[in-house]
Amino acid sequence: MCLLTRRSGVLGPATLAAFASGLLLVHLMAPGWPSAFQFNGSELEEAVETYRSEIQRRRELDDDFDQFSSRVGACDSIAVALIDQRITFAAAVDEIDALTRDRPGFEETLLLMYPEVRSRRDLIARHTIDRARRMLAGDPTRQKEVIERLETAYRNMVADD
Repeated sequence: MCLLTRRSGVLGPATLAAFASGLLLVHLMAPGWPSAFQFNGSELEEAVETYRSEIQRRRELDDDFDQFSSRVGACDSIAVALIDQRITFAAAVDEIDALTRDRPGFEETLLLMYPEVRSRRDLIARHTIDRARRMLAGDPTRQKEVIERLETAYRNMVADD
């Protein structure tokens, strides 16, 4: 029985020779391939700077997303309080208005959703009612009861304005 023992240094040159032969073969088959990988120092600096600016932009987007998620959660909490009658309709509209006032495109989106409504307060009121409607979609009986109450509060609010 012959045991193969590992001799240090034997495999290294053989691997190097095989690798060099492979590169030579690739070079013979496609002589222009090394020029495709030319990369000078200024391009590297540019790439590093682009990478850093993209990392910073990603952090900013993550922060914006976290803030947006937090505000959506706060609006949901207000809607739950409204559904449970722990807050008045007018107070809920005011709080959701404050949370969404500086949200880009929010009012424009509401204008598309509710073309018959023009004032910001009325847009937020319609949005608040629809938010409650969506939250109660799984309980049609309760949804009907709550939406009737909110629609009455909306009509009273519009009449007072």
